[in-house]
Amino acid sequence: MIIFFSYLQSDLFKMFFVMEFAGNGDLAGYATKHNGFKEPLACKWFLQAASGLSFLHNNMKTAHRDIKLGLLLGSDAKN
Repeated sequence: MIIFFSYLQSDLFKMFFVMEFAGNGDLAGYATKHNGFKEPLACKWFLQAASGLSFLHNNMKTAHRDIKLGLLLGSDAKN
């Protein structure tokens, strides 16, 4: 699930990022297409998402207020 991104620009109201192409779309679409997630894959992706959110909170002093499967993007490698 983790895809490479690089910080581009920000001002008081916006942040812009350049990200790797997410060829598998979002996790909501993946869950619908595959009738849910197998537990090992769900655990792996949950830990990756939690790690990313922890980084945003602790290092960038940023909070994400709209976390949902439709906003989590998957790379072609399904990692």
